Amino acid sequence: MYDAIQSLRPNFLTRRGTQGLIDGTVGQVRASVDGASLVSLDELKRLHVNGIVEIRLLSPAVAMQKFSGSAREGAVILVLTM
Repeated sequence: MYDAIQSLRPNFLTRRGTQGLIDGTVGQVRASVDGASLVSLDELKRLHVNGIVEIRLLSPAVAMQKFSGSAREGAVILVLTM
């Protein structure tokens, strides 16, 4: 899945939002599979494209509303599976 996103929608993987000087994870893009808690983008490497129904990019503002502080001011790739 990660390779498909990187090939078809590379802008999804671009860091957005603020960047923390002390905490380097602030502003990083994260992922959520089927609305579960946020995970690193490395988890997308474990998913196969055949099981994916939809992929959406949530802006940092929308991600903060949906996932509160765990979004850490970064965008979220929302993946929905079958």
